[in-house]
Amino acid sequence: MSLNPLHGRPVAHAHLLAHQASPLSCVVFDVPLRARVTAQTYGGDVVTVVADVVARSGEWLCVAQDDNGSTWNVWVHKACCEPV
Repeated sequence: MSLNPLHGRPVAHAHLLAHQASPLSCVVFDVPLRARVTAQTYGGDVVTVVADVVARSGEWLCVAQDDNGSTWNVWVHKACCEPV
């Protein structure tokens, strides 16, 4: 377990990108867009991953991060993403 820097409690998902927002509505893309995403993990590290952007809500993008065969969807600010 590691300490979640955003909420201050232990979490088991330290390697996954941390949510930066929780939009109430969004537009889901018909075709995901590949992007290089640089953001903080729940463990507190800043990492860069290549992942699919699957939805948008204003300035927030939903990124589908691979987690050993399953998918972790996380909302990050558009400034964290660079198209590839």
